[in-house]
Amino acid sequence: MATLLQEENTTSLEAIPSNSTATPRPTVLVFDSGVGGLSVYQEIRQLLP
Repeated sequence: MATLLQEENTTSLEAIPSNSTATPRPTVLVFDSGVGGLSVYQEIRQLLP
């Protein structure tokens, strides 16, 4: 499978929480092969505030 390289870097917009009165939590996007994804998710939840 070939991948085309981008000519420039792109950045994502800041995450907007669905409940603005609650303490904001960081948003994480994890790309996973499907094996052990739940374990990775649980580890990330423990490490983030």
